[in-house]
Amino acid sequence: AQIAMIKHFKWNNVAVVYQISSTYSPTASLLINRLQENNITIASSLGVLQLYDHAVENLKDKEVRIILTVMTQIQLKKLMCKAYQSGLYGPKYIWFIPGFFPEKWYYILDTEANEINCSAKQIYEVVKNCFSIYRSFNRTENVTKTISGKTTWEIYQYFHANPELTRIHDHLKAYTYDAMWTLALALNGTNTELGKTNRTLLDFTYTDKEIMSIINQNILDSSFQGLSGHVSYKKRERVEEVHILQLNGNFSTGEMVSVGIYNFRSESLRFSNANQIIWPAGKPIKSPPIIATKKLVVSRTAIVLFSSLAGVGIFAAIGFLLFNLIHRKNRNIRLSSPYLNTIFAIGCILCYLDVITLSLDTDNSAVTLDGLSNLCGAQIW
Repeated sequence: AQIAMIKHFKWNNVAVVYQISSTYSPTASLLINRLQENNITIASSLGVLQLYDHAVENLKDKEVRIILTVMTQIQLKKLMCKAYQSGLYGPKYIWFIPGFFPEKWYYILDTEANEINCSAKQIYEVVKNCFSIYRSFNRTENVTKTISGKTTWEIYQYFHANPELTRIHDHLKAYTYDAMWTLALALNGTNTELGKTNRTLLDFTYTDKEIMSIINQNILDSSFQGLSGHVSYKKRERVEEVHILQLNGNFSTGEMVSVGIYNFRSESLRFSNANQIIWPAGKPIKSPPIIATKKLVVSRTAIVLFSSLAGVGIFAAIGFLLFNLIHRKNRNIRLSSPYLNTIFAIGCILCYLDVITLSLDTDNSAVTLDGLSNLCGAQIW
C-alpha cells in the first residue's frame, strides 16, 4: 500500500530509516527490496540503534522529502525529536510511520522523559499530517458471523470478559485469532488429503517436504470470514483492504483518519471523498524536488542608463589622460605624480569598459562563437 501510494503521487525518491533489531531489520529489508523492484530510488536507507544525529543530517544532505520509518514508538519519538531540532519538518516533508501505534502515541511517558529532549508538542509538529498503513479497523458489529459461528461483537465480548486478557491491542487479538483458524483449517484439509493415501498428520516429520507442501498449499487456499475481515491469500500475502491513515487535527485532538484504501486483490488504490488528504503546502509535494533554472537579466533600461554613464566616464577618463600627458612637464602636474595619474586614468577606463562588456547579452543569436569567445575573454580581463 505504501508503494502504491508512492507510485500514485510519483514520489521517485524516498528514504527508509529503521531500527536495527531482529524484529525491524528484516521488515525494513523487505520494504527496501519492494521499493527497488518498483523502480523507486532509495536516496538513503539508514539503520540506527540509539543516536539519530547522523541519520537526520544524512536526510537533510540528500534533500529527501519522503521518509519511511520502521521502528518502535520510543525510537520514533527520539528520531522525531532530532528532526525537530534540526528543522527536518514542515510542509515539504512527508513521514510514514508504523500503523500499529495507539492514538496519541507522541505523548511522552514519565519513563521516557529522560531519554527524549523534546516536548510532545514539538514531536507533534514533526509528525502532523503524517501517513501510516493499517491493515484493518477493529470490527465489532453484531451482524456478520465469522467462521466460528459467532459475530465479531460476541468474540470481543468473550475476550473482554477474560480477566487475563487486556483491552489494548485488540487488532493483534484479531490477527492471532484468524491465524489460529487458518492453521487449523490448513491442518484439517491436509489430514483429509492425506487420508486418501491412508496417511494422517501423525506421519508428519519436519523433514517431510511433501506434507509440508500440502500444508502450505492449504494455507494459500484458505478463504473464510475472520475476526479481522475476510481471510484469503495471494502470492503469500493476505488479501484484504488496507487503510491509508493520516494524522489530522491539532495536538490535543489529533487522530488517525482513513483517507484511502488499498485493495490487495485488485491491486487498486482509492482515496476517500469524505476525508480528503490534507496537504500543508496546498498540493502534493514533489520528490525529488524540481530544480528550476531561471535566468535573471538586467533590464534594458538599466543597461542603457549605466552603459551611457560608463561611456561618459570613459570619455572623461580619456580627457584627463590626454590632459595629463600633454601637460606632464608642467610644474603642478609633475608635483601630482603624472605616472600615477596615467595609471589611474587607464584603470578607470578599464572599469567603465567592464560595465559595458558585462551588460552585453551573450544569448543574443547575433553574437558569433568567435565573438562570444572574445567577449568572454574581455570580460575576464
